[in-house]
Amino acid sequence: MTAAEFKQNWTKGEFVTVPLPRERTRALGLSAPTVEFLAESGLPEDAAPLLNFIADTPAAAEETIPLREQLNFLGPAFDPYVLIGSDGDGNPIVIDSAHQDRVDWLDHEDQFRAHYMNASVMALAACLLAYRTFIETIIAENGEDAYLDAHFSDAHFNTLKSQIQQADSLALQQGFWKEELETLHANRLAYRPKPWWKFW
Repeated sequence: MTAAEFKQNWTKGEFVTVPLPRERTRALGLSAPTVEFLAESGLPEDAAPLLNFIADTPAAAEETIPLREQLNFLGPAFDPYVLIGSDGDGNPIVIDSAHQDRVDWLDHEDQFRAHYMNASVMALAACLLAYRTFIETIIAENGEDAYLDAHFSDAHFNTLKSQIQQADSLALQQGFWKEELETLHANRLAYRPKPWWKFW
């Protein structure tokens, strides 16, 4: 997904993305495609499922930093990691500049062990957009509690899975998105419609 495509699709309604200055990201050792994507579009401030990225502030450029500047107790093995966000539990989301700018999720309860998230920020953006579209679709079709209640069909789920696979096939085999889809599927199987009398 290109920066222009992501920005155009993400910023419908009140949603925004936060571009970052090329000078800042280039100085962090990121590749040209990553630098250009972050400069032309950037990532959203927050996105489902419970992810937070660069804050929409004048200091936004300073918030994309080497992970060890934020967590200085980590050792030199973490030097390649550039911090770009976190999940709902406070686990860092980073770009690994030593591995072609792969995006990893670090488990802070397991000595910050890296788990695969996406092959690139471009693939991450495509997955975020697919997930948001999934939520918007099921809410439109099944009501405002559809996502919280896991009220969606196999067709909804398979569309999301197909879009994530198209964006990044490895994301279905390991790491963050694989686990998220497994959780969605388990919740779907546990879904129980409300009794008729709860609608009055």
